[in-house]
Amino acid sequence: MQIPVGHGQATWLLSGPVCPTGAVVTCGFFNATDRTASQCCLDLDNVFATNVMPVVVDGVTHVGTLVKLGPNDDGPTAIITGSTVGGISAQGTPPNVSALISKVTNVGGREGRGRFFLPGLPENDVDESGLITSGHLAILQPAMDDFLTAAESEDVPLELLHNSSRNPSGITVLSVDVKVATQRRRLRR
Repeated sequence: MQIPVGHGQATWLLSGPVCPTGAVVTCGFFNATDRTASQCCLDLDNVFATNVMPVVVDGVTHVGTLVKLGPNDDGPTAIITGSTVGGISAQGTPPNVSALISKVTNVGGREGRGRFFLPGLPENDVDESGLITSGHLAILQPAMDDFLTAAESEDVPLELLHNSSRNPSGITVLSVDVKVATQRRRLRR
């Protein structure tokens, strides 16, 4: 991904029994007030821990946040370690089964879309067809809305970074898919 000056990429690091080989959630952001990598990292770490971790199972632990500011070649980085445990006490789905969160922007076409996978769904909230129950969707979608709003409130609004020279696109919605997504490589050794 291209990270222009004034923008950055956040990587939230996850671990635990539900993701034994680790997992990450990544997203671009706009450094609205030209803060240091450490300041951005602290705010983004807190926004994720506060808004996302309460809606995943306690078999997932948020172990840190890594921030890289642009430009790609020599922009500064910062990392914070932690141990925020998921807020739902339940058996989690297998490591390769996650919620699919779409990053929606105002840019049309494939270049205006992105996604990330969020592990830690409660096993009882996924039916035999791979659909997330309406009860859990009613918790998960507002959490993604709050996550997006909180990042903006902290002056690090979430963005979609591009592989091309196109400027990053502001994310308008983080949309939770009703069907789980799988990643085969999470089960490889």
